[in-house]
Amino acid sequence: MSAAAEDPGSPGPGPDPGVAPAPARKTGREWLLLLPAVPALALLASVWLPFVNAERLWFGMPSLYVWICAWVLALTPALAAVEWGLWRPRERAGGEQR
Repeated sequence: MSAAAEDPGSPGPGPDPGVAPAPARKTGREWLLLLPAVPALALLASVWLPFVNAERLWFGMPSLYVWICAWVLALTPALAAVEWGLWRPRERAGGEQR
């Protein structure tokens, strides 16, 4: 019987502590992480933008409402681009997992 099987408190077999983990591979797509920042900054800045935060209608609705809805809808494709552009190639290549 092994020592890990005899001692229930031991962590069991794992990576060799003397071996350093492999460094993360650079894919050249790290700029994709900035994509979700654009809608987030647009949402945060909406109350300070005079052309948005005014008493006027866009498409029959208040301009602030249209602005926020448009950027919330734009946030989903931005997050999808990060998912498909950064994480999926690493998973296909057998690289690091999240």
